[in-house]
Amino acid sequence: ADGLFPYAKGSLTLWIRKDLNLDPAGEGLKVLLHPSVKKVSTANARMAPYGRAGEAALRQAGLYDAVKPRLVFADNIAQAAQFLQAGTAEAGLISYSQARNPALQQTGVAWKVPAGMYPPLVQAGVILKRTASPELARAFMAFLVGPEGQAILARHGFARP
Repeated sequence: ADGLFPYAKGSLTLWIRKDLNLDPAGEGLKVLLHPSVKKVSTANARMAPYGRAGEAALRQAGLYDAVKPRLVFADNIAQAAQFLQAGTAEAGLISYSQARNPALQQTGVAWKVPAGMYPPLVQAGVILKRTASPELARAFMAFLVGPEGQAILARHGFARP
């Protein structure tokens, strides 16, 4: 492999159903202690970086032990967002890019968790030495880290690494 190349940085986001009339922008993660929040969807911290970020943020806020009984663990961050869309959970710790999904925007409120509360969520790629098309792989890498690729990633909620 040619080594890792970072191409984007994600953001952990608290999503909560609009009909609960809670204010994550004002209360932050403490909103998860509200009695109307029965289940909180998140990715499994043992398997997913966003799960580790969610656990870190809850611990940093001193809320992990209080929220833990409400946590519903998904295999990955995409499944955590699906739990929210399906109504399995009233709130969730998901990626900002997923919180921008039109279905979730219609039914919920998203609040970006301050970046200092969790480890950086850097997305990276690698070009394998045995790739069939090394030139194509390098061209794709250049596209991802270049202005056009970065503009596309920014439109979908990612920051520069």
